[in-house]
Amino acid sequence: MTIKKLPIVASLSAIMLAGSSGFWSCKLDSKEGKAESVSNAPSKDSEAVAVQVKLPERQAMSRQVVLPGSIEAFEQATLYAKAAGYLKWIKVDIGDRVRKGEILAEIDVPEMASEYEAASAEVQRAEAGLANAEAQLVRARAEVELKKLTYGRLKSVREQEPDVLPQQNVDEAKAQYDVSLAQVSVAESKIQVARSEKAKAAAARARLATLMAYAKIVAPFDGVVTKRHVDPGALIQHALSQTNVATIVTVARVDTVRVFVDVGASRDVPSQCAPK
Repeated sequence: MTIKKLPIVASLSAIMLAGSSGFWSCKLDSKEGKAESVSNAPSKDSEAVAVQVKLPERQAMSRQVVLPGSIEAFEQATLYAKAAGYLKWIKVDIGDRVRKGEILAEIDVPEMASEYEAASAEVQRAEAGLANAEAQLVRARAEVELKKLTYGRLKSVREQEPDVLPQQNVDEAKAQYDVSLAQVSVAESKIQVARSEKAKAAAARARLATLMAYAKIVAPFDGVVTKRHVDPGALIQHALSQTNVATIVTVARVDTVRVFVDVGASRDVPSQCAPK
């Protein structure tokens, strides 16, 4: 009996093991399939996102600071007159461009013109006096040559034949020769005086010519007329009179300018830089 039961028990055990293994196999397969299906399902977090990519570049930083400032002309000159008179004409106005050396206005100075003519006449008189002195010098030198020759002849005759010519004639010839030499010295001195007078007269005329040149207002540099202060017919006093001095025009050079910026002591102003 015992021998017959054992196979039955073994068979039942085998069947139970086979069933349980089949159950677990099916259960595992179902879990793996579910996991595989879950893993294969699309997720919202795994969706692709478009991004922009740029390579880094090395550049200098730049900061801008706004500060109050002013712009002024590189050169500016207010023109005065050094000769007194009435303004004869002025050809420029505000905004006109002028060139260096260009005549902008002219002052009428008739009394100075008369003085210039008188100075010119004085120069001519001095030149004539110099020419006369030079002629006297030529004459004095000729007299010296004649007196010298006469004195030499008389002296030679006196030495060779003392009884023919008295000594007094020789002495008189010697005295006349000495006088002629003195006249040459006087003539040379007169030439020096005449040259001095001529130089003095020429200097006076040159001074008047310079003052007359001041009657013309000339642009000191290339620029633009920024102000016009007078009109034709106005009485202009020279700038050294200290009373009632009138300015003519103001000229500014604007091709190059000066920039002035007001920067406070406590303000942090970085250096301005920009990428090249």
